[in-house]
Amino acid sequence: MELRDLTRSTRWIRRLLLANIALSAVAWLSGMVEYGLLTDLDNQVFASHAQALDAATANAMRQGTVGLLQIGLFIALIVMIGRWIYFANRNANALTAENLRYSPAWAVGCYFVPIVNLWKPYQAMKEIWQASAVPDAWQTARVPAVLHWWWLFWLLACVLGNAAYQLGQRAETLPALMQANLMMQVSDLMDIPLCIAGLILIQRIAGLQQARMPARTRGAPGIV
Repeated sequence: MELRDLTRSTRWIRRLLLANIALSAVAWLSGMVEYGLLTDLDNQVFASHAQALDAATANAMRQGTVGLLQIGLFIALIVMIGRWIYFANRNANALTAENLRYSPAWAVGCYFVPIVNLWKPYQAMKEIWQASAVPDAWQTARVPAVLHWWWLFWLLACVLGNAAYQLGQRAETLPALMQANLMMQVSDLMDIPLCIAGLILIQRIAGLQQARMPARTRGAPGIV
């Protein structure tokens, strides 16, 4: 099986991840502004109900815009990274004499299965790294620390994001809204090291596979 050049998709993922880092920082700053508003509402610093309503409306519009941008970028990342994992796994299987435990489809699909997505995506990515680094003895190949950090940040981001959502859904008082806001701020900040670790990992795997490609296939029309 001929290896697929991941140069183009890796480049696009890099752009999207850098954009997500910037957007996460914007979301965090926007969250801080919202927390200030909630504090002012709790302390009743507004001169009138109309003034408070105007401030709350402006906050809702800003937060809504940031949220929509985050959703759109998240969907784009799911599509691009899912496609990248599929072909990276297929390349890894092509490099080894025996098939990996994870097929290309399962390496992507395991992210969407509850419970098993707590460890199987890590195992699938670990296999991709091992087969890309040492195809002839991939089972015993060591993996870099960035792989462990990436998975730790992934789990923390999932837990924090879910906690922030649950708190927000149940919040009916200003103190509860403030608590949900703080949790969301932490969740937004956690996305930054997650994106950095993910970017390093993806670029290094792509580099390992690129180094094992015949020169004639590099830059071929089959680039993904």
